[in-house]
Amino acid sequence: MAASLLSKSRTDFVLDAACREAEEVLLDQRLFVLDEERFSAFIDAMEKPVASNERLHALLDKKSPWE
Repeated sequence: MAASLLSKSRTDFVLDAACREAEEVLLDQRLFVLDEERFSAFIDAMEKPVASNERLHALLDKKSPWE
């Protein structure tokens, strides 16, 4: 029924769903391998102080509608 709502065959629907899920799995990987130079650049970026962002602070200080 879902495939027909999208005007797709069941095969195309299942393939699209499988590809989306595979992409999500790959994007959610927490382990990645870097050479020494890229690892150093990564560590430098992680240790660099975060620039102040007033708009972000204002958003985080704002009470959520459900609170």
